[in-house]
Amino acid sequence: MALLAVILCVNFAACSDDDDEQQSTSTLSGTTWKIVSSDDFPEMVDGTITFNANGTATTSPASWDYMTYSLSGSTLTIVCGESQPDDKMVGTFTISGNTATYQYIWSDVNGEWTGDTQYKMTLQKQ
Repeated sequence: MALLAVILCVNFAACSDDDDEQQSTSTLSGTTWKIVSSDDFPEMVDGTITFNANGTATTSPASWDYMTYSLSGSTLTIVCGESQPDDKMVGTFTISGNTATYQYIWSDVNGEWTGDTQYKMTLQKQ
């Protein structure tokens, strides 16, 4: 009986982690966030970023013609460019209530270079 109780506790703990990861993904998909602060794009402060359910994203004011995103756990990757994939932002996306923080670095989609500066963006869910 004690062994069964331990196995059940481990299974519930494992499911809880999976649910948290799924919640992060579903919380981001189909939402719009106001950019409250940005080390990288001060001109985007008070603008928005919308994460569409189909994996594309848009900013207002518009920054790029091409923009997709993917979220795996807390790692958010945004690929952007003018008409085609060019660069990407990869970093940690954390949500606390209606506020999110994105800490990321830039790199080339072809792996030709990776930046060494980490940027921070704070967003508020709309």
